[in-house]
Amino acid sequence: YCGTAPDSERLLLEPALAAWKHQPAADMWRQRLTSATASGTSVSLACECLAGLGDQASVPTMLTIVSDSTQDYQRRFAAAKSAALLQPEQTLAAAEVLVKRGQPERLIAVALLDSDLPAALERATALCGDPADAVASAAWQQVFRRKPELLQPLLAVGLQHRDATIRSTTARVLRLYPDADRVTKLHQLRSDTHIQVRNVARQMLERVAVEQPPLRPQIIGLAVDSLQPASKDWQGIEQSLVLLGQLRESTFSPQCLSLINYPRNEVMVSAAWLIHLFPDLAVRDQVLQATFEAEELIYDPKEEGRTHGLKQALLFQYLGILRVSEIEEVLKKQFNKTVPGGEERRGAAMWALGLLNERKPDPALLRRCHERIKDCS
Repeated sequence: YCGTAPDSERLLLEPALAAWKHQPAADMWRQRLTSATASGTSVSLACECLAGLGDQASVPTMLTIVSDSTQDYQRRFAAAKSAALLQPEQTLAAAEVLVKRGQPERLIAVALLDSDLPAALERATALCGDPADAVASAAWQQVFRRKPELLQPLLAVGLQHRDATIRSTTARVLRLYPDADRVTKLHQLRSDTHIQVRNVARQMLERVAVEQPPLRPQIIGLAVDSLQPASKDWQGIEQSLVLLGQLRESTFSPQCLSLINYPRNEVMVSAAWLIHLFPDLAVRDQVLQATFEAEELIYDPKEEGRTHGLKQALLFQYLGILRVSEIEEVLKKQFNKTVPGGEERRGAAMWALGLLNERKPDPALLRRCHERIKDCS
């Protein structure tokens, strides 16, 4: 069936044949490697399946595809990956030819070097400094997967590299081999301009804090020190707030209050999130005041585009958990579907009202809740 099936069906069926180590399928896949009419997808699939079968006899044909610059790039790349799995000693020699050519050829060379052979790892590590970002990024990721300790001498370059994936990979290496200096470098990366890098750096800091308890105080201290309302580093502040929440650090609501109207929405909402995550009675009055202020800001035309509604939704939850009754009238206003601020704000208000009236139901409030449940408009 696979011999005549369209690519869409082959993509589903043939990996199963390879996983079952169904050797009779090897002849079909070998023939496809030399077919002039087979699609790039089918040839790539054949290479992957032959590698899955451990079919070393197909390596010469794969290397012929790799070395033929007139062939489709997809075929060549798949052939390189599969050949490296089957005969890494042979692909090493082919890679040495391609590393002297253009960027697409060097990308194929990286695939040819994807093995644990010391010589292949050494050559792949050298390609981490390739002038083309795509080649360098592919090499960084491959070496990280195979032998990340080889990247340690390149960390200074990786931290400043213009490619975001390389900077993310650098963060992952820093986490594997942490010390006080590398924790500081990870902390700096959480302010990166690229969201992927920031998120990875924060994730790595969290793991180091869990895996290396002696470094945890430094990680927390750096995060707390960055919570400065005058700072322009909104990316770093946001990531620090999230990190403190992930680490279950529950004593920093006062620092969060100073950020509750920060110019960036990301910081403002993250500060409210951390406050509501660990409700601290010591800041009760300040949170109540901030909630009243947010109620006014939501209606202020100058604040258009600001997410005061989402911020207030989190503060509503804080006040509900602590049963702060002074906010009840503001919460009741949210029954009106025309109020601005978003559905999260209205939902949080309903939830907080439930907590304020727990075990002492108000008949008028119950009627309003029933009306909202039955209103399908």
